[in-house]
Amino acid sequence: MSSRPRRSVLLAAAGACLIIVGVLAVLVRYRWDPLQDVDTGVGTPAEGWSYSHHAAVKLLVGIEVAFGTAVMAAGVLCSSPVFRCVVIAEPRSGRWW
Repeated sequence: MSSRPRRSVLLAAAGACLIIVGVLAVLVRYRWDPLQDVDTGVGTPAEGWSYSHHAAVKLLVGIEVAFGTAVMAAGVLCSSPVFRCVVIAEPRSGRWW
């Protein structure tokens, strides 16, 4: 038996994750009070700490810029199958990287 997970297991896990994200999105959209309380309780101390540390703010802004939209778009483009077929294909060997 192969140690690789079966496709149905992976699809079920992906579906469960999609449902969880969807439920969280609805809860955030309608401002469900217990979720807002958790967000405030966890986020407020961290926010207060970061505002009092100028170096932390600079580091976090640097991380935000480093993983910004343009960089992420370039990463997605370079890893997409279309990019691989068009740019990195080896037509003579018949292999597609």
